[in-house]
Amino acid sequence: MKVTTNPVHNPHADWSAHDWAGYFRKRRATRPPLPWDDGPQLTPEEQRSVLGSMAIFQRGETGEGRHFLRVGRQHAASVGDSGYVDALTLFIAEEGDHASLLKRFLEGLDYACLTRNWTDFCFRWLRHQAGLELTISVLLTAEVIAMVYYAALRRATYCPLLRGICSQILEDEVFHLQFQGDRLGRLYALHPPAVAAIHRALHRGGLECVWRVVWWTHRPVFQRADLRFREGRRRLLGQFRIVMGIAAQAEGRFRAHAVDGVAECAGGSS
Repeated sequence: MKVTTNPVHNPHADWSAHDWAGYFRKRRATRPPLPWDDGPQLTPEEQRSVLGSMAIFQRGETGEGRHFLRVGRQHAASVGDSGYVDALTLFIAEEGDHASLLKRFLEGLDYACLTRNWTDFCFRWLRHQAGLELTISVLLTAEVIAMVYYAALRRATYCPLLRGICSQILEDEVFHLQFQGDRLGRLYALHPPAVAAIHRALHRGGLECVWRVVWWTHRPVFQRADLRFREGRRRLLGQFRIVMGIAAQAEGRFRAHAVDGVAECAGGSS
């Protein structure tokens, strides 16, 4: 299975982890307010179509990220990137903000949030099976799907508050994909190119499988948004190609740095 790895323009390719931490702080402080005074305004038909689906995604956004932070600290120590843990902590907090937004909306309609869900359990179990690279890959799978899902959810309702929540999450996710895609590319650069290519292909295959489960589980939302399976898949893979392009740019940059470092060492020893 071939995965396109052509680098794409990433406007934040030169951002350090400290830059990302600064962005997350500024974003949290300047995020525009939502029309909470209007409250949730869903028709009975909209409620039947979206609330159960939203509860599943709310559960998926919930978590303290302990494993993520643990492997992130190990990675940061190994590569000497002291700012990465700070940026990662703020990223996890922003994901928690998404969970809080969805929870507040659901509670406004007296709809109970979930304490467990089998799809969430599978994602969490898989993230805990290995180090940072697999954790980011699993997370990126969820975030690429979220780009398609929240766009569909926004289209599935006329509620100004819910549409505003979806827009805010989507704006955040654009930067999340850049932040995580860049780090994934740096991790790919630690492998031989052939191994990195296998990892990309496995990621693509896993994404395809998960999309089928998501489509079946959340089809009332997609159907209400008039999003067919093939069109959703096309959008999904479009987002994935962007992420892999960002990763490819970072991977190429760090492979070049490694080659330059070897050349400098060879020159110094001659």
